[in-house]
Amino acid sequence: MATTTTANASPGMNSAVISSANVASRLNANFSDVLNANATSAPIIPAGANDTNSNAAAKVAPVLLKTQGSLLKKGAFFFQRQASLSTLPSRTFETIMKPLFLLLLLLTLIPIKAATLTTNEIFVRLQAVIETDKGLGDLVSDLENLENKELVPLLKEFDHTWPQLRDRYLKDHNDFVKSQFTGEAKAEANRKIRQHRKDFMMVYHLGENAMKPLLKTKSMPAIEGLKRLIMPDAGQIFATAPAALDQQRKIVLTLAKFRDAIVDTAVLHDEEKAEANILSTEKEAISSFAGLPRDGLRIIKENDKIAEKENIPADERKGIREVNEWRLLLGLNALLIDSKLCDASRGHSEDMAKNNFFAHESPIAGKKTPWDRAANEGTKASGENIYMGSTSPASANKGWFYSPGHHKNMFKGSHKRIGLGRYGSHWTQMFG
Repeated sequence: MATTTTANASPGMNSAVISSANVASRLNANFSDVLNANATSAPIIPAGANDTNSNAAAKVAPVLLKTQGSLLKKGAFFFQRQASLSTLPSRTFETIMKPLFLLLLLLTLIPIKAATLTTNEIFVRLQAVIETDKGLGDLVSDLENLENKELVPLLKEFDHTWPQLRDRYLKDHNDFVKSQFTGEAKAEANRKIRQHRKDFMMVYHLGENAMKPLLKTKSMPAIEGLKRLIMPDAGQIFATAPAALDQQRKIVLTLAKFRDAIVDTAVLHDEEKAEANILSTEKEAISSFAGLPRDGLRIIKENDKIAEKENIPADERKGIREVNEWRLLLGLNALLIDSKLCDASRGHSEDMAKNNFFAHESPIAGKKTPWDRAANEGTKASGENIYMGSTSPASANKGWFYSPGHHKNMFKGSHKRIGLGRYGSHWTQMFG
Protein backbone atom coordinates (compact mmCIF):
# COMPACT_ATOMS: atom_id res chain seq x y z
CA MET A 1 0.00 0.00 0.00
CA ALA A 2 1.31 3.43 -0.92
CA THR A 3 1.70 5.57 2.14
CA THR A 4 4.41 7.86 0.85
CA THR A 5 2.08 10.85 0.96
CA THR A 6 1.87 10.60 4.72
CA ALA A 7 5.44 9.69 5.57
CA ASN A 8 7.62 12.72 4.96
CA ALA A 9 7.51 16.51 5.05
CA SER A 10 9.52 18.70 2.71
CA PRO A 11 12.98 19.94 3.76
CA GLY A 12 12.80 23.22 5.58
CA MET A 13 9.29 22.70 6.96
CA ASN A 14 10.58 23.28 10.49
CA SER A 15 11.12 26.95 9.77
CA ALA A 16 9.36 29.15 12.30
CA VAL A 17 8.37 31.80 9.74
CA ILE A 18 7.03 30.77 6.36
CA SER A 19 5.08 32.55 3.64
CA SER A 20 1.72 31.27 2.44
CA ALA A 21 3.12 30.91 -1.09
CA ASN A 22 5.98 28.72 0.13
CA VAL A 23 3.63 26.60 2.20
CA ALA A 24 1.44 26.19 -0.86
CA SER A 25 4.19 25.07 -3.22
CA ARG A 26 5.75 22.63 -0.75
CA LEU A 27 2.55 21.03 0.44
CA ASN A 28 1.01 20.80 -3.00
CA ALA A 29 4.03 18.73 -4.00
CA ASN A 30 4.13 16.57 -0.90
CA PHE A 31 0.43 15.71 -0.80
CA SER A 32 -0.22 15.30 -4.52
CA ASP A 33 -0.82 11.57 -4.03
CA VAL A 34 -3.61 12.30 -1.57
CA LEU A 35 -5.70 14.14 -4.13
CA ASN A 36 -7.95 12.04 -6.32
CA ALA A 37 -7.90 12.97 -9.97
CA ASN A 38 -11.60 13.80 -9.77
CA ALA A 39 -11.37 15.64 -6.46
CA THR A 40 -9.80 18.85 -7.67
CA SER A 41 -7.42 20.08 -10.31
CA ALA A 42 -6.47 23.16 -8.33
CA PRO A 43 -3.62 23.37 -5.81
CA ILE A 44 -4.48 23.12 -2.12
CA ILE A 45 -3.41 26.73 -1.71
CA PRO A 46 -3.00 28.85 -4.85
CA ALA A 47 0.72 29.35 -5.47
CA GLY A 48 0.12 33.05 -5.89
CA ALA A 49 -1.67 33.49 -2.58
CA ASN A 50 -1.67 37.05 -1.32
CA ASP A 51 1.32 37.59 0.93
CA THR A 52 -0.44 40.37 2.82
CA ASN A 53 -1.57 37.58 5.10
CA SER A 54 1.98 36.33 5.64
CA ASN A 55 2.21 37.93 9.08
CA ALA A 56 -0.74 35.87 10.28
CA ALA A 57 0.78 32.85 8.58
CA ALA A 58 4.06 33.48 10.33
CA LYS A 59 2.36 33.50 13.74
CA VAL A 60 0.30 30.41 13.07
CA ALA A 61 2.80 28.36 11.05
CA PRO A 62 4.54 26.68 14.02
CA VAL A 63 1.19 25.52 15.39
CA LEU A 64 0.01 24.40 11.97
CA LEU A 65 3.21 22.54 11.25
CA LYS A 66 2.98 20.72 14.55
CA THR A 67 -0.63 19.85 13.79
CA GLN A 68 0.34 18.71 10.29
CA GLY A 69 2.99 16.43 11.75
CA SER A 70 0.42 14.85 14.05
CA LEU A 71 -1.97 14.57 11.14
CA LEU A 72 0.63 12.85 9.01
CA LYS A 73 1.19 10.23 11.68
CA LYS A 74 -2.55 9.73 11.99
CA GLY A 75 -2.84 9.49 8.23
CA ALA A 76 -0.11 6.86 8.08
CA PHE A 77 -1.98 4.85 10.68
CA PHE A 78 -5.25 5.21 8.75
CA PHE A 79 -3.62 3.94 5.57
CA GLN A 80 -2.44 0.64 7.09
CA ARG A 81 -4.26 -2.44 5.83
CA GLN A 82 -6.71 -4.06 8.20
CA ALA A 83 -8.27 -7.46 7.59
CA SER A 84 -11.67 -6.27 8.77
CA LEU A 85 -11.86 -3.78 5.91
CA SER A 86 -12.34 -6.59 3.41
CA THR A 87 -16.06 -6.37 4.08
CA LEU A 88 -16.24 -3.01 2.30
CA PRO A 89 -17.47 -3.74 -1.23
CA SER A 90 -15.02 -3.08 -4.08
CA ARG A 91 -13.17 -0.31 -2.32
CA THR A 92 -9.76 -0.19 -0.65
CA PHE A 93 -9.14 1.66 2.55
CA GLU A 94 -6.88 4.10 0.71
CA THR A 95 -9.71 5.16 -1.56
CA ILE A 96 -12.13 5.57 1.33
CA MET A 97 -9.86 7.69 3.45
CA LYS A 98 -8.34 9.95 0.79
CA PRO A 99 -11.17 12.51 0.78
CA LEU A 100 -11.25 12.42 4.59
CA PHE A 101 -7.52 12.97 4.82
CA LEU A 102 -7.83 15.71 2.21
CA LEU A 103 -10.40 17.57 4.27
CA LEU A 104 -8.28 17.39 7.39
CA LEU A 105 -5.37 18.81 5.41
CA LEU A 106 -7.50 21.55 3.97
CA LEU A 107 -8.88 22.51 7.35
CA THR A 108 -5.31 22.91 8.54
CA LEU A 109 -4.23 24.87 5.48
CA ILE A 110 -7.24 27.06 4.78
CA PRO A 111 -6.43 29.63 7.48
CA ILE A 112 -3.06 30.45 5.89
CA LYS A 113 -4.88 31.34 2.72
CA ALA A 114 -7.43 33.92 3.74
CA ALA A 115 -8.47 34.33 7.34
CA THR A 116 -7.80 36.32 10.44
CA LEU A 117 -5.64 35.00 13.24
CA THR A 118 -8.76 34.35 15.29
CA THR A 119 -10.20 32.19 12.53
CA ASN A 120 -6.87 30.43 12.18
CA GLU A 121 -7.04 29.48 15.81
CA ILE A 122 -10.57 28.15 15.37
CA PHE A 123 -9.46 25.83 12.58
CA VAL A 124 -6.40 24.62 14.47
CA ARG A 125 -8.54 23.88 17.51
CA LEU A 126 -11.06 22.05 15.33
CA GLN A 127 -8.21 19.87 14.08
CA ALA A 128 -7.23 19.17 17.70
CA VAL A 129 -10.81 18.21 18.57
CA ILE A 130 -10.86 15.73 15.68
CA GLU A 131 -7.59 14.17 16.76
CA THR A 132 -8.29 13.97 20.49
CA ASP A 133 -12.06 13.28 20.50
CA LYS A 134 -12.48 15.81 23.32
CA GLY A 135 -15.73 17.24 22.01
CA LEU A 136 -16.73 20.55 20.45
CA GLY A 137 -18.18 22.24 23.53
CA ASP A 138 -15.45 24.78 24.25
CA LEU A 139 -14.85 25.52 20.58
CA VAL A 140 -18.54 26.11 19.88
CA SER A 141 -18.74 28.44 22.87
CA ASP A 142 -15.81 30.44 21.53
CA LEU A 143 -17.57 30.94 18.19
CA GLU A 144 -19.70 33.45 20.08
CA ASN A 145 -16.62 35.69 20.21
CA LEU A 146 -16.50 35.94 16.43
CA GLU A 147 -18.47 38.49 14.46
CA ASN A 148 -20.45 37.66 11.35
CA LYS A 149 -17.76 39.22 9.18
CA GLU A 150 -15.51 36.41 10.44
CA LEU A 151 -18.11 33.63 10.70
CA VAL A 152 -19.39 34.00 7.13
CA PRO A 153 -15.94 33.61 5.50
CA LEU A 154 -15.24 30.74 7.91
CA LEU A 155 -18.34 28.92 6.69
CA LYS A 156 -17.52 29.71 3.08
CA GLU A 157 -14.02 28.23 3.37
CA PHE A 158 -15.34 25.21 5.25
CA ASP A 159 -17.92 24.58 2.52
CA HIS A 160 -15.25 24.43 -0.16
CA THR A 161 -14.53 20.88 1.01
CA TRP A 162 -17.38 19.83 3.31
CA PRO A 163 -19.77 18.63 0.55
CA GLN A 164 -17.08 16.36 -0.89
CA LEU A 165 -16.40 14.67 2.44
CA ARG A 166 -20.08 14.45 3.37
CA ASP A 167 -21.08 12.88 0.07
CA ARG A 168 -18.14 10.49 0.04
CA TYR A 169 -18.93 9.26 3.55
CA LEU A 170 -22.60 8.79 2.69
CA LYS A 171 -21.64 6.77 -0.39
CA ASP A 172 -19.29 4.59 1.66
CA HIS A 173 -22.02 4.14 4.27
CA ASN A 174 -24.52 3.24 1.56
CA ASP A 175 -22.13 0.68 0.08
CA PHE A 176 -21.52 -0.92 3.47
CA VAL A 177 -25.24 -1.11 4.29
CA LYS A 178 -25.88 -2.67 0.88
CA SER A 179 -23.22 -5.30 1.56
CA GLN A 180 -25.08 -6.30 4.73
CA PHE A 181 -28.32 -6.98 2.87
CA THR A 182 -27.17 -8.74 -0.28
CA GLY A 183 -25.83 -12.18 -1.07
CA GLU A 184 -25.28 -14.61 1.80
CA ALA A 185 -26.01 -11.96 4.43
CA LYS A 186 -29.44 -11.34 2.92
CA ALA A 187 -30.19 -15.06 2.66
CA GLU A 188 -29.32 -15.59 6.33
CA ALA A 189 -31.42 -12.58 7.37
CA ASN A 190 -34.40 -13.88 5.39
CA ARG A 191 -34.08 -17.27 7.08
CA LYS A 192 -34.20 -15.62 10.51
CA ILE A 193 -37.14 -13.43 9.46
CA ARG A 194 -39.15 -16.49 8.43
CA GLN A 195 -38.38 -18.21 11.73
CA HIS A 196 -39.40 -15.20 13.84
CA ARG A 197 -42.69 -14.88 11.95
CA LYS A 198 -43.33 -18.60 12.33
CA ASP A 199 -42.72 -18.38 16.08
CA PHE A 200 -45.08 -15.41 16.41
CA MET A 201 -47.91 -16.96 14.41
CA MET A 202 -47.59 -20.26 16.24
CA VAL A 203 -48.47 -18.44 19.46
CA TYR A 204 -51.12 -16.27 17.75
CA HIS A 205 -53.15 -19.31 16.70
CA LEU A 206 -53.22 -20.86 20.17
CA GLY A 207 -56.17 -20.56 22.49
CA GLU A 208 -56.11 -17.51 24.79
CA ASN A 209 -55.16 -19.45 27.94
CA ALA A 210 -52.29 -21.23 26.20
CA MET A 211 -50.94 -18.13 24.48
CA LYS A 212 -50.89 -15.78 27.49
CA PRO A 213 -47.55 -16.87 29.04
CA LEU A 214 -45.94 -17.10 25.59
CA LEU A 215 -46.69 -13.51 24.59
CA LYS A 216 -43.70 -12.31 26.63
CA THR A 217 -41.38 -15.26 26.04
CA LYS A 218 -42.08 -15.90 22.34
CA SER A 219 -44.16 -13.19 20.68
CA MET A 220 -42.38 -10.02 21.84
CA PRO A 221 -38.89 -11.53 21.31
CA ALA A 222 -40.02 -12.38 17.77
CA ILE A 223 -41.05 -8.74 17.18
CA GLU A 224 -37.74 -7.50 18.61
CA GLY A 225 -35.78 -9.92 16.44
CA LEU A 226 -37.68 -8.84 13.34
CA LYS A 227 -37.06 -5.19 14.16
CA ARG A 228 -33.31 -5.78 14.41
CA LEU A 229 -33.32 -7.50 11.04
CA ILE A 230 -35.75 -5.30 9.12
CA MET A 231 -35.52 -1.95 10.89
CA PRO A 232 -31.96 -1.73 12.22
CA ASP A 233 -30.78 1.64 13.47
CA ALA A 234 -27.39 3.20 12.79
CA GLY A 235 -26.03 1.87 16.07
CA GLN A 236 -26.78 -1.72 15.06
CA ILE A 237 -25.27 -1.21 11.62
CA PHE A 238 -22.06 0.26 13.00
CA ALA A 239 -21.73 -2.52 15.57
CA THR A 240 -20.50 -4.68 12.67
CA ALA A 241 -18.89 -1.96 10.54
CA PRO A 242 -15.13 -1.80 9.89
CA ALA A 243 -13.25 0.44 12.32
CA ALA A 244 -12.30 2.72 9.44
CA LEU A 245 -15.89 3.48 8.50
CA ASP A 246 -16.81 4.03 12.13
CA GLN A 247 -13.94 6.50 12.51
CA GLN A 248 -14.94 8.20 9.27
CA ARG A 249 -18.46 8.65 10.61
CA LYS A 250 -17.27 10.12 13.90
CA ILE A 251 -15.19 12.73 12.09
CA VAL A 252 -17.97 13.59 9.65
CA LEU A 253 -20.48 14.04 12.47
CA THR A 254 -18.01 16.23 14.39
CA LEU A 255 -17.55 18.42 11.34
CA ALA A 256 -21.31 18.49 10.74
CA LYS A 257 -21.89 19.72 14.30
CA PHE A 258 -19.20 22.35 13.81
CA ARG A 259 -20.87 23.58 10.62
CA ASP A 260 -24.26 23.73 12.34
CA ALA A 261 -22.68 25.70 15.17
CA ILE A 262 -21.30 28.30 12.75
CA VAL A 263 -24.71 28.69 11.12
CA ASP A 264 -26.53 28.94 14.45
CA THR A 265 -24.04 31.41 15.91
CA ALA A 266 -24.18 33.66 12.88
CA VAL A 267 -27.99 33.25 12.66
CA LEU A 268 -27.70 32.47 8.97
CA HIS A 269 -30.46 31.16 6.74
CA ASP A 270 -29.20 27.70 5.86
CA GLU A 271 -31.34 24.70 4.99
CA GLU A 272 -28.70 21.97 5.23
CA LYS A 273 -28.76 21.25 8.97
CA ALA A 274 -25.63 19.18 8.45
CA GLU A 275 -25.87 16.73 11.35
CA ALA A 276 -29.59 16.06 10.89
CA ASN A 277 -29.00 15.55 7.18
CA ILE A 278 -26.30 12.95 7.81
CA LEU A 279 -28.46 11.02 10.29
CA SER A 280 -31.60 11.10 8.13
CA THR A 281 -29.69 10.01 5.03
CA GLU A 282 -28.17 7.12 6.96
CA LYS A 283 -31.65 6.08 8.05
CA GLU A 284 -32.97 6.29 4.50
CA ALA A 285 -30.09 4.16 3.22
CA ILE A 286 -30.81 1.48 5.82
CA SER A 287 -34.53 1.55 5.02
CA SER A 288 -33.90 1.25 1.29
CA PHE A 289 -32.11 -2.08 1.74
CA ALA A 290 -33.51 -3.55 4.94
CA GLY A 291 -36.69 -1.64 5.59
CA LEU A 292 -40.36 -2.38 5.70
CA PRO A 293 -42.20 -3.30 2.46
CA ARG A 294 -42.85 -0.36 0.17
CA ASP A 295 -46.61 -0.80 0.01
CA GLY A 296 -46.74 -0.63 3.80
CA LEU A 297 -44.49 2.42 3.87
CA ARG A 298 -46.81 4.13 1.39
CA ILE A 299 -49.72 3.63 3.79
CA ILE A 300 -47.66 4.98 6.69
CA LYS A 301 -46.79 8.02 4.60
CA GLU A 302 -50.45 8.48 3.68
CA ASN A 303 -51.32 8.20 7.36
CA ASP A 304 -48.96 11.09 8.11
CA LYS A 305 -50.88 13.24 5.62
CA ILE A 306 -54.26 12.22 7.03
CA ALA A 307 -53.13 12.88 10.59
CA GLU A 308 -51.84 16.32 9.63
CA LYS A 309 -54.99 17.25 7.75
CA GLU A 310 -57.36 15.98 10.46
CA ASN A 311 -55.28 17.35 13.38
CA ILE A 312 -54.92 13.96 15.00
CA PRO A 313 -52.86 14.39 18.21
CA ALA A 314 -49.20 13.34 18.10
CA ASP A 315 -49.56 10.62 20.74
CA GLU A 316 -52.39 8.97 18.82
CA ARG A 317 -50.34 9.11 15.60
CA LYS A 318 -47.42 7.49 17.40
CA GLY A 319 -49.57 4.68 18.76
CA ILE A 320 -51.02 3.94 15.33
CA ARG A 321 -47.59 3.96 13.70
CA GLU A 322 -46.21 1.46 16.21
CA VAL A 323 -49.04 -0.99 15.56
CA ASN A 324 -48.51 -0.65 11.82
CA GLU A 325 -44.78 -1.27 12.16
CA TRP A 326 -45.48 -4.41 14.17
CA ARG A 327 -47.91 -5.65 11.55
CA LEU A 328 -45.50 -4.97 8.69
CA LEU A 329 -42.66 -6.72 10.51
CA LEU A 330 -44.90 -9.80 10.64
CA GLY A 331 -45.75 -9.61 6.94
CA LEU A 332 -49.26 -8.30 7.59
CA ASN A 333 -50.84 -5.28 5.90
CA ALA A 334 -50.56 -1.78 7.34
CA LEU A 335 -53.80 -0.14 8.44
CA LEU A 336 -55.01 3.17 7.03
CA ILE A 337 -56.00 5.85 9.53
CA ASP A 338 -59.75 6.42 9.65
CA SER A 339 -60.12 9.83 11.30
CA LYS A 340 -63.77 9.05 12.07
CA LEU A 341 -62.71 5.96 14.02
CA CYS A 342 -60.24 8.19 15.86
CA ASP A 343 -63.10 10.52 16.78
CA ALA A 344 -65.25 7.59 17.95
CA SER A 345 -62.32 6.19 19.95
CA ARG A 346 -61.51 9.51 21.58
CA GLY A 347 -65.18 10.03 22.43
CA HIS A 348 -65.44 6.63 24.12
CA SER A 349 -62.24 7.27 26.10
CA GLU A 350 -63.70 10.56 27.32
CA ASP A 351 -67.01 8.93 28.22
CA MET A 352 -65.24 6.25 30.26
CA ALA A 353 -63.11 8.81 32.11
CA LYS A 354 -65.94 11.21 32.87
CA ASN A 355 -68.59 8.62 33.69
CA ASN A 356 -66.40 6.30 35.74
CA PHE A 357 -66.79 3.09 33.76
CA PHE A 358 -64.41 0.85 31.83
CA ALA A 359 -66.16 -1.37 29.29
CA HIS A 360 -66.89 -1.82 25.61
CA GLU A 361 -70.59 -1.40 26.37
CA SER A 362 -71.37 2.21 27.21
CA PRO A 363 -74.20 3.49 29.42
CA ILE A 364 -74.37 6.62 27.29
CA ALA A 365 -77.53 6.76 25.17
CA GLY A 366 -76.88 6.08 21.50
CA LYS A 367 -73.32 4.90 22.19
CA LYS A 368 -73.94 1.44 23.60
CA THR A 369 -71.69 -0.61 21.29
CA PRO A 370 -68.53 0.08 19.27
CA TRP A 371 -70.64 -0.29 16.13
CA ASP A 372 -73.03 2.38 17.39
CA ARG A 373 -70.17 4.73 18.17
CA ALA A 374 -68.58 4.19 14.74
CA ALA A 375 -71.92 4.74 13.00
CA ASN A 376 -72.43 7.99 14.92
CA GLU A 377 -69.23 9.28 13.31
CA GLY A 378 -70.23 8.09 9.85
CA THR A 379 -68.02 4.99 9.56
CA LYS A 380 -67.99 1.27 10.42
CA ALA A 381 -65.97 -0.78 12.93
CA SER A 382 -64.85 -4.41 13.06
CA GLY A 383 -63.18 -4.46 16.49
CA GLU A 384 -62.25 -2.45 19.56
CA ASN A 385 -59.63 -2.50 22.34
CA ILE A 386 -59.70 -0.34 25.47
CA TYR A 387 -56.96 0.48 28.00
CA MET A 388 -56.66 2.51 31.18
CA GLY A 389 -53.65 3.53 33.28
CA SER A 390 -51.15 5.60 31.29
CA THR A 391 -50.94 8.57 28.96
CA SER A 392 -48.25 6.79 26.90
CA PRO A 393 -49.30 5.20 23.58
CA ALA A 394 -46.46 2.67 23.95
CA SER A 395 -47.88 1.56 27.30
CA ALA A 396 -51.35 1.14 25.82
CA ASN A 397 -50.02 -0.88 22.88
CA LYS A 398 -47.92 -3.05 25.17
CA GLY A 399 -50.91 -3.65 27.43
CA TRP A 400 -52.93 -4.85 24.47
CA PHE A 401 -50.02 -6.89 23.11
CA TYR A 402 -49.76 -8.95 26.31
CA SER A 403 -53.52 -9.48 26.62
CA PRO A 404 -54.56 -12.47 24.44
CA GLY A 405 -57.93 -11.16 23.24
CA HIS A 406 -56.65 -7.66 22.49
CA HIS A 407 -53.52 -9.17 20.90
CA LYS A 408 -55.61 -11.21 18.48
CA ASN A 409 -57.55 -8.07 17.60
CA MET A 410 -54.42 -6.02 16.82
CA PHE A 411 -52.97 -8.64 14.50
CA LYS A 412 -56.13 -9.78 12.75
CA GLY A 413 -55.36 -10.04 9.05
CA SER A 414 -58.77 -8.85 7.81
CA HIS A 415 -58.52 -5.35 9.34
CA LYS A 416 -57.98 -2.51 6.84
CA ARG A 417 -58.47 0.66 8.91
CA ILE A 418 -57.55 1.88 12.37
CA GLY A 419 -58.47 4.63 14.81
CA LEU A 420 -56.98 5.53 18.17
CA GLY A 421 -58.19 8.02 20.76
CA ARG A 422 -56.99 9.08 24.20
CA TYR A 423 -58.61 11.06 26.98
CA GLY A 424 -56.48 11.36 30.11
CA SER A 425 -55.15 7.89 30.84
CA HIS A 426 -57.96 6.16 28.94
CA TRP A 427 -57.37 4.78 25.45
CA THR A 428 -59.64 3.27 22.83
CA GLN A 429 -58.39 1.51 19.70
CA MET A 430 -60.83 0.71 16.90
CA PHE A 431 -60.48 -1.28 13.69
CA GLY A 432 -62.43 -1.36 10.47
